[in-house]
Amino acid sequence: MARKRRSFVDLPPPPIRQELDRRTLAGNYGRDQDLAVWLADLGHKTSTSSVNRYVKRLRAKAESPGTESPSLEDLLRWRDKIVMLKSQVMLLNEDLDRELHRLCSPRTEAMEGGA
Repeated sequence: MARKRRSFVDLPPPPIRQELDRRTLAGNYGRDQDLAVWLADLGHKTSTSSVNRYVKRLRAKAESPGTESPSLEDLLRWRDKIVMLKSQVMLLNEDLDRELHRLCSPRTEAMEGGA
């Protein structure tokens, strides 16, 4: 079975791909060479032609019928919302850990004292 060729865009972690998309949109689907240099500076091997193919696919996807591309402002607002929600989840997890510790501690002490 032939191995599917992986795009360089499959290799960087999602935050870098998201930043690549943001930079692509901010550059109005241009600046392929700048994007390739930026990725290389981050340690991701690529070429201008690879970036160009990715940008073309991204643009085609955004322009396909029935697909409305969100504005850069919308994307940044969503990113900020996600960051805020992640912070809230972390705080809730900390609260949950403290509460679990509090609930488990008296039981352990009561069992040891009753023995």
